Amino acid sequence: MYVEYCNYNKYIESYEQELKTVFKAIDKGIQGFALPIHMIREIREYIPDTIVLAAPIDYPSGYSSTKVRNHMVLNSVQSGANAIDYVPNQYLLRSKFTELKDEIKTVLNICNDYGATLRIFLDYRYSGIISIAKQYVAMGIDIGFCTIGYHHDDFYDNLINCKLLSSKTGMSTIFNGYIWTNEQIQLVKQAKTFGIRLYNVDFWCI
Repeated sequence: MYVEYCNYNKYIESYEQELKTVFKAIDKGIQGFALPIHMIREIREYIPDTIVLAAPIDYPSGYSSTKVRNHMVLNSVQSGANAIDYVPNQYLLRSKFTELKDEIKTVLNICNDYGATLRIFLDYRYSGIISIAKQYVAMGIDIGFCTIGYHHDDFYDNLINCKLLSSKTGMSTIFNGYIWTNEQIQLVKQAKTFGIRLYNVDFWCI
């Protein structure tokens, strides 16, 4: 199972300590990191090419204009990110899906030019999540999250929807709900999701 550590949606008291934490995580076998773009710039030259470095785009609200979001993507891949965590524009998602698809095509082209992977956030509360995810997969997006992960979603809702999304669409899903116990870690492993996102160093030894 793919395992990554994310810190771009939490308050960081000490960036110096957080950088030490990232390097320590590599020694623990963490395969990927989801980090603010300034941290990616700072550590990119020291990170093996096999490690995923994902930058968030318009996280968590997804309200910026297409021009701004495209610039965010370009800036991220030029700064060393090899994965993009993309929050779809919520207005376009609900009102102008054709325009959203055009925006995503541009983002995919940028990612392809720089050898980066586009990963997309969905929301399992949205009634059309399965049909939307199928369209994303048809466009070439293979990896997704079933929730934004900014708030403390219900653990079981997240896990169930990860499995549902994967089985119904073929998308590889990364569980990104909050985890408080080792028992929850074991449940995610048993569910055989593609991956798991951790926010807490206590759960690195899995």
